[in-house]
Amino acid sequence: MAVPTPRAPRVSIENKIDSICSLIQQLNLTPKSFLVSFLEHDSGNASFRQRMWGSKSGWDSTLDLILKIKKLACHHREGHKLWEGFILSEAIDIVSSQKPESGEAPNGSYHNSRKLSDSLFTDEERDFRNRSLTESMPFLYQLICAKIKGDLPEVAQMDGDLEGLDNKNPNDSDDGMQDLEGNFIQTISDPSAKRAKRAETIARTICAIVAFGANRWHNGLQLSNS
Repeated sequence: MAVPTPRAPRVSIENKIDSICSLIQQLNLTPKSFLVSFLEHDSGNASFRQRMWGSKSGWDSTLDLILKIKKLACHHREGHKLWEGFILSEAIDIVSSQKPESGEAPNGSYHNSRKLSDSLFTDEERDFRNRSLTESMPFLYQLICAKIKGDLPEVAQMDGDLEGLDNKNPNDSDDGMQDLEGNFIQTISDPSAKRAKRAETIARTICAIVAFGANRWHNGLQLSNS
């Protein structure tokens, strides 16, 4: 009869950390240099243990690690500023890489003024342009939406009674608004839905302006508004 393998004695996390740090130091490494080397090593044991870091099933623990680094880095003002600089550089990389398809419509975002037809001004064509724009620039679009919506709480309706809610926010005018193509946006009575619609419209318009500013061939909004 096989003798069961005895379980290792319980060791506190503090003792484990001390032991690991001592071993890292004995190997002439630091915790940072070890992690960098581990993440850069793409073969053998390290590669096997990295395989789930960027997957859906492993993302929660990866994100937890990133947030722990953020918390440590942002513990003081200088670190917080450095972290924001890092996030800004990452955001710049993303928005620089996301742009509408090049080429002539309908496969691209360029509309030849000599080939324009009435179809450019239809609701269906406008909806198609809007959808293509936001899907090709999702990071900037969602970022602007989030900024405009801010941290205002969603309006909760209880038994259909909205009495007592402050609907006089100067940013929530009861008037309708128009987008840059001159299309009237229907007035929405629900305040939270109104904020969301306004944010989406402004974000979409800004994305169109940015796309045209970066590449004047992305001219659907400008032609439809001319």
